[in-house]
Amino acid sequence: MSWNTDRRSNVSASRGKRDGFCSSSAFLRTGLFSFLLHAPFAPMRPSRISHPSNSSLSNSYSEGAPPMLRRYLSSPLPLLAGLVVCLLASGLMASTAAAQESRPSGLYIRAKVGANSYAGDRDFNPDNEFGDFFGTDDVENDGIDLSNSGEISGDDGDVAQVNFPSLGVDIGYNAKFGFLNGGVKLGYTGGNYTELLMANFRGGGGGVPELDNNDRSTQWRHTIDLLGRMGFAGNATVQPYLQLGGHWTFGKVVSTSNTEDDDLSDYESTLGPKAGIGLDFALTPRIGIFLEGNSWATFEDENIDLSNGVREEHQDFDVLGFAGAGLRYSFGSVFTPVEIVSLDCPAELQVGDSSTFTATINEGEATPPVSSRWEFGDGTTATGLVATKTYNSPGTYTVTFNASNDGNSVSESCTVDVAEAPSPATVASIDCGPQTVETGESVSFTSNVRGDRPVDCEWEFGDGETSTNCNPTHVYGEAGTYNVTFTASNEYGSDTASCTKVVESPQQLADICTQVTEFNAAFFERNSSTLSAEARDALSENLSVLERCPNLCVDVEGFASRAERDPDDLSEARADAVAEYYEDNGIDSDRIDAEGMGARGQTTKKGGNAQFRRADSIPESCGPDGENTENDPAVGSDPNVDEGM
Repeated sequence: MSWNTDRRSNVSASRGKRDGFCSSSAFLRTGLFSFLLHAPFAPMRPSRISHPSNSSLSNSYSEGAPPMLRRYLSSPLPLLAGLVVCLLASGLMASTAAAQESRPSGLYIRAKVGANSYAGDRDFNPDNEFGDFFGTDDVENDGIDLSNSGEISGDDGDVAQVNFPSLGVDIGYNAKFGFLNGGVKLGYTGGNYTELLMANFRGGGGGVPELDNNDRSTQWRHTIDLLGRMGFAGNATVQPYLQLGGHWTFGKVVSTSNTEDDDLSDYESTLGPKAGIGLDFALTPRIGIFLEGNSWATFEDENIDLSNGVREEHQDFDVLGFAGAGLRYSFGSVFTPVEIVSLDCPAELQVGDSSTFTATINEGEATPPVSSRWEFGDGTTATGLVATKTYNSPGTYTVTFNASNDGNSVSESCTVDVAEAPSPATVASIDCGPQTVETGESVSFTSNVRGDRPVDCEWEFGDGETSTNCNPTHVYGEAGTYNVTFTASNEYGSDTASCTKVVESPQQLADICTQVTEFNAAFFERNSSTLSAEARDALSENLSVLERCPNLCVDVEGFASRAERDPDDLSEARADAVAEYYEDNGIDSDRIDAEGMGARGQTTKKGGNAQFRRADSIPESCGPDGENTENDPAVGSDPNVDEGM
């Protein structure tokens, strides 16, 4: 068999047109599974069916792709791998997390259906044209002796490389590792290799034996595999995944050596590595569909197709493949991560104000237990979905709410501006002056107000008059009892205080209050400042006038004779004794002025030393505030009495 130059040229041109991402044969040659086929293998062993060397066949197989790759590239799996890799990028980009996990941890079962592929010694497809995958291109038989019986005359078609149907079922376990999902699965794949049986019987003179329906099982190859599985973007709706492991493949193989026996076929089996790639589409957390492509190498080579190659440089293995789709059902419990639906925070607060912070999560859907925590930005925390907080200092605070369940954690934040609390107006105190005043008398009112400025003041004096001065004066025109009210206010509040004023008419003074000119004097024993009974009687008359006449004050002057010891001190003591008498009997000390006059030698009124041992009480008018002034007394005495008189 030979391949003409034009055909190879056309194939090369066809390949050039297909170059490009996801479509070129160059891309297909770099398929994910080619690493399985790049390791050196032992030389080929003799086949049950001999294939004598032929120059034309040798030339055609010597050109084109390297022998080690040619067999792999004759499978449609690189094409599927290229398509899946193209989808893989879009799968990773569509990895937005759903409210529930897409694939729960636990056991799952999968059923699949698709096409199988064969790439081996009997495919006669060194140039890997697309039609060769399906056995549609005829390979011209140029005298190839496929058996010991002689040549085959005429055209002979290729063994189809893609066959239908192929069925499979898997059972596995899925575990979550954050972004990754992983696990192991035990699977079965059965494929119907239609033309492989017929190729085993093509030869000169022998023909193809008649087979009943039971012998059609020789067209099937059965594979049991144990694969590790790793998925990416574990919670995405579309998840790409890889598979890698080993397989055991078996089936009935028919050869011309046993066609005369009752049993036309024998069971043969192979082992080898297996790898795959796919996309899993989650429809619900438990149900999904998937697209998958697998490829596996078989050792021993001849146990699949009764041939181990027609050239010495060919590898000692065949490649089987599967491409299809299926349905997945997961048995594991579905985990729903917690989500924050909303966060309700006050935008502004004042120092000392208490406010409520509320978070809403997918409660009832999230897998329990769910823990929650508030961080208020000032070092304090709280738990639960609802928290109450009072800030003690002004500032801008970032409040963060965290929720988590089973290693999943989410958080959201809000900002709160805390300002100093305003100070409302507060009346600390008021002073309304004396409680009792007279009509026509000017009364001063004062206030002490705290709070943010400005502050408005208002006095209501109880007689219909008001003032907006914070410290006013007021004159009552009529006698009576008045309730005085003071109100202080600012934009944040107000406060009130009150007092009572008793207003009397001016007293009608007795005549003596305006006519008295002299009080009685108090006399003392020699060298004594103690009031005698006689002195007290004299002073009591003075006291009676002072009590009746609030307009009068009194100056007390003490004297001593020169004949007495320490006359200066003694005169001072005698004045103090009289002043103390008045005070002890209710006269305000402000109305009294006491002074020692010292020793005197004579007096203008009375003679003798006895006249110098005295204290005079001199009436005078009080000042405006009812106090003793420096006015001269209305009636005085001349202290310059001759001591000798």
